[in-house]
Amino acid sequence: DDVYLFIATDRTIDSAKRRKYFVGMTRAKQRLFIYTNTSFFDNLPRDEYYINQIQYPMPAEVVLQLSHRDVFLSFFATCQDQILGIAAGDKLTYANSGFYDVNGNRKVAVLSSAMREELQKWLGRGYVVTGAVVRFVVRWRPKDAEKGSRAYAVILPELTLAYREDLPQA
Repeated sequence: DDVYLFIATDRTIDSAKRRKYFVGMTRAKQRLFIYTNTSFFDNLPRDEYYINQIQYPMPAEVVLQLSHRDVFLSFFATCQDQILGIAAGDKLTYANSGFYDVNGNRKVAVLSSAMREELQKWLGRGYVVTGAVVRFVVRWRPKDAEKGSRAYAVILPELTLAYREDLPQA
């Protein structure tokens, strides 16, 4: 009966995204709620329009669950021996865009350049890295690899960040 749409700021709203919004909005039988931080829906007729002026505090902790896009995949071809003894749930140490085994002496993963930029944004907001753990160990084969070629073990880490009010904000 009720449909709730949560839509974050998006620089471009293409025709495919407009269709998704239309489908979501037309499924509401009784009420439609749109929560957004964009002005895209400002000109639509509505029964109620409310702008929340409350400034919410930063969350005390943020957990970033990394995917294939967030790690430098080619790195894993060079360190398969180090990865073989690592399992999901194992603790890691993080330093200089790299993840190290619990002893801190073997590098087992590296952030992608896009994830480095994303992490810098979090650090600029006053967060610090407080922990890392292996979330998944998966198999990966490059797209251009021949059929039947070797797949590599890939570590997908999880980074825990804590907010520090005493740090200068960027």
